[in-house]
Amino acid sequence: DLLHEQASFVTLTIDGRLRGCCGVLEPRHQLATDVWHNAQASAFRDPRFAPLLSREWREADLEVAVLSPLTRLPSQSERALLGDLRPGVDGLVIAWHGERATFLPKVWQTIPDPREFLRHLKDKAGWRDDFWPPDVEAWRYVTDTMAIQRPAARSLAGTT
Repeated sequence: DLLHEQASFVTLTIDGRLRGCCGVLEPRHQLATDVWHNAQASAFRDPRFAPLLSREWREADLEVAVLSPLTRLPSQSERALLGDLRPGVDGLVIAWHGERATFLPKVWQTIPDPREFLRHLKDKAGWRDDFWPPDVEAWRYVTDTMAIQRPAARSLAGTT
């Protein structure tokens, strides 16, 4: 329901390559407002990319992922975490001393091995491969995802 508070991520891709992805892990707004904020952030404020140009918009595919509430996972060791992780299903958040990183469940499509998935997430967090202090925290979530076809493809589809 668009009027309930829910967390979301919005991902923009062009020709299958990431062009922006921003979102939140905990609900702060009604879903409609949250998606709007995250779409704007993905297009214009993702620090990894220059702001989206108007010509790029016609080439962009958009995906909206609505997140379930976060569920705490055992994280005293990497082994414990990997034992509870559901490849292909779970999004994962890891955190340590106020810093955190997440991968949406769709990342399993490109990194299907759980150890590699976690290794890449640790890299995203700025951690070494062998870094795992006992006070690391971890949560999982699932997403309900909707893909929206790029505007250019929609116009071409309508003119057959």
